[in-house]
Order: sequence, then C-alpha cells, then structure tokens
Amino acid sequence: MSSGASKFSRAGRRRLDPGAAAAGERRGTDLDYAFVANEEMAFAARKAFDRGGGEKVKIVTVNGTDEALAALKDGRFAATVSNSAKDTGVLAVTNAISLLRGGRRRRRSSPRRPA
Repeated sequence: MSSGASKFSRAGRRRLDPGAAAAGERRGTDLDYAFVANEEMAFAARKAFDRGGGEKVKIVTVNGTDEALAALKDGRFAATVSNSAKDTGVLAVTNAISLLRGGRRRRRSSPRRPA
C-alpha cells in the first residue's frame, strides 16, 4: 500500500486518499467512502473508482457547485458541502451588525438541496 493511501475513520470504515484513487490504485474497491477536498478532484476520483471496480464507493466533497449538485442527484456523489465565501461573509457582517445593535447572532441557513 502506498504511503497514506488508506486510513481508518473513527467508525472503523476505510477511506482512500483521493490522490491514490486518481492514480488508479485498484486496492480501494472495498472502501465505503472517499472524502475529496474539491469537486474537480472528486469527479476524477469517481472516474478512477468506476474504472477500478469501486462503483460502490461513496464520494463526499466540498463546494456545492451546480455540477456537484447534479452529480449528487444522479448518484455519482453521496454528498457535497457548500462552502461559499460570499455566504460566509454575508453571515459574518449580518451577525456583527446584529451584535452591535444588541441582537443575537444568526446561524447559517439550511443547506441547498438538489431540485
């Protein structure tokens, strides 16, 4: 096994470094999921898993773009997390103004769901 290619999560399920998946390593076919740091790599990892017999590996990624939401809807991804700098900035300014006026802070809005 390549250095750092697989690790165990707290739940004991194996996960694969997306770099190892993208390199075409076939040892990842018994994995439950792969967390991939961005959607461009996630699409490459999905293709690598599919080519290597890992069609059942669930892909979880970050950014929540329209392409990822489509992949979520059609089953290529199991989850994607929206990580919008704009939304985070708006929430920070809204909370700062509210706190300065003696109000309460607002929590992040509900996640976007595919249509």
